[in-house]
Amino acid sequence: MSKIKFLILLSSFLLFFSCTIKVENPSSKNNKKYDVQYQSGNSGFIFKNILTQQLITNNLYEKGSLNIINIELRLETTYLSTSITKTSSRENNSLYVKLKIYYKLSGGCMIFNDNYTSTQSFVIASGGANLSNLAAQDDILIINSKNISEKIVSDLLLVENSECLENNE
Repeated sequence: MSKIKFLILLSSFLLFFSCTIKVENPSSKNNKKYDVQYQSGNSGFIFKNILTQQLITNNLYEKGSLNIINIELRLETTYLSTSITKTSSRENNSLYVKLKIYYKLSGGCMIFNDNYTSTQSFVIASGGANLSNLAAQDDILIINSKNISEKIVSDLLLVENSECLENNE
């Protein structure tokens, strides 16, 4: 009987303390917030929105923040023949992102700089299915943007120093 009472007391004790312990969010260690600069063009608009969503999800976004994310995008398309008879071809779409983060108050001091790449490919449909090719290109841009945005956010969660890498004056 005493064993049962002891087990009930122990389990209630563990339940009580497990409810009172606060689980720390890893992003709460990094108090930095970032704002994303406007990007022109269709692909720039899509990438900026996806990156902003990722930053909001990880509690890293604040409109008007002093840490400004500057993005340069480059899209590249190559064609690959996948068989000896060359009856099917693949289109390889790559998205290259050059990311720089500036601290606004210190005269545009660059505090982070990195390059990211994501590549996807698809089999090109015949001429009658051109809409399918266009839809695949749009989907690949979104997939590449999500992949790179996740890499950027994971790098930003690990950044701890705010030392000036290069001054932008």
